[in-house]
Amino acid sequence: MLKIHIIGGSGSGKTTLGGQLAKRFGIPHYDLDQVGWKHGMKPLACYVEEALTILKQPGWVTEGNYLFWTDPLLHQADCIVLLDIPLAVAVWRVLYRHVDKSLRGTNPYATKLMIPLLKGIFYFYDHTDRPPTEFMRTYLDLYRQQTKVPATGFNEEFSARYLAIYQAISEPPAADFSQHYRETYNNGVEPPVLDFLRMHHEKFRMSELDRTIDTTYKYLEYYPGKVFVLKTKADRQRLLTHLSTLDQRQSD
Repeated sequence: MLKIHIIGGSGSGKTTLGGQLAKRFGIPHYDLDQVGWKHGMKPLACYVEEALTILKQPGWVTEGNYLFWTDPLLHQADCIVLLDIPLAVAVWRVLYRHVDKSLRGTNPYATKLMIPLLKGIFYFYDHTDRPPTEFMRTYLDLYRQQTKVPATGFNEEFSARYLAIYQAISEPPAADFSQHYRETYNNGVEPPVLDFLRMHHEKFRMSELDRTIDTTYKYLEYYPGKVFVLKTKADRQRLLTHLSTLDQRQSD
């Protein structure tokens, strides 16, 4: 059975496409926003547990605009679909959806929340290249080193180790390490890797809110050969053909 992950900004059509693919290929559909609403600002280890639970299914389509805790899904996916649509289309879809649900009485969002949502959409689709800071590069390099997936993939043993890393960095550093860090790190002394990640975990987590479509492209470079960029209706048809081919190969 196929394993598909869809990623894109608000209004990109993730949920619609996810539902269509789930129906077409007979696989469950997971809207990862539901995980976000469930856990809020709880430690990311809670989110990782959800992702690892989904992995136990033989096939699935997941969709959301999240990175890091979705790495298990990205790694195990047969295809990662990146929705890169025009800004005007995304804005129109969000406004239309808001008005339509409001008239139907099914809109969970207050109108006042539309302004920050639209600001977020404009920011996400701003293709201005923002190079990562030294801090972000250091964090990412160490994060990748610690979470490097073995050839066996997310089997039971590695899944437990991966979750343990998130549980560790979600906890605040010990007071003695904090003091040691303040006194020595600025002098060029590297702290232990997990302590460094733990020290800056929340800072980096908040920096993800500044993500754009450009930084999403860069993040997905870690998964070569899997990413299918969907921009047009013609791309959608090519995607269906590609997924059908993958599905047939698995059946043979």
